[in-house]
Amino acid sequence: MKVSITAAAGLAAAALVLCSAASCSGSRDMNQDNPPQRFATSEEAVEQGRRDLQEALRLNPGINLGVDEAQVGKSSVGQALAVNEVDFQKLLSTEGSDSLESLAGASRGNTTPLLSDGQVISLVETSRDARGWKVSAIGNQAVRKELNQIRATPYGGGELAYFEVPNLDARIYATTLEDGSVGYLTGYDGFSLRQPVAIEELLSRLRRDALEFQERHGEELKRGKLVK
Repeated sequence: MKVSITAAAGLAAAALVLCSAASCSGSRDMNQDNPPQRFATSEEAVEQGRRDLQEALRLNPGINLGVDEAQVGKSSVGQALAVNEVDFQKLLSTEGSDSLESLAGASRGNTTPLLSDGQVISLVETSRDARGWKVSAIGNQAVRKELNQIRATPYGGGELAYFEVPNLDARIYATTLEDGSVGYLTGYDGFSLRQPVAIEELLSRLRRDALEFQERHGEELKRGKLVK
């Protein structure tokens, strides 16, 4: 489960608990009277998110977030992953590309793993606007599980970039290979998180599925009746 919130100092823990209890997803804005706290760096925002998560678990020890207060308390902050969303219209219209980066818009922020005993136990997603960095989400069990699988491979120690493909529920991790080229790790549609796939094969599969999705649901998307 991904718990998405907009964190405000002193209130993020409560928002986290309420959102988790409702099994909600997507962005959840706090009351406008309590705007989210901004920070000079993503790292500072991540530390706030870690404290918010620990506080939520302390106040509600029975809530199931896949982690407990003690684990969060002793956790360390791992290497941040840039979060990118592939432009669906570009994917539809592009027959060939040398990278997913060329099909993505500007990074919407970072997702940073919290580590305990060598495992990813949760994530803190941060984003930036004109006023600074803020916590935008805490926890994403699907990404947490995938990162733990990747950490058990030779690619787990390097820098990763994270991509989401709207409408296809595809989560993809880019890694630099020994020869300097970029490989992509994903569990999407039979690919393996343990074996990098080249952009040509990955893009062919993604574009095929995107065209099929567009054919089935394109009119609904135009009318705004289908959530991406």
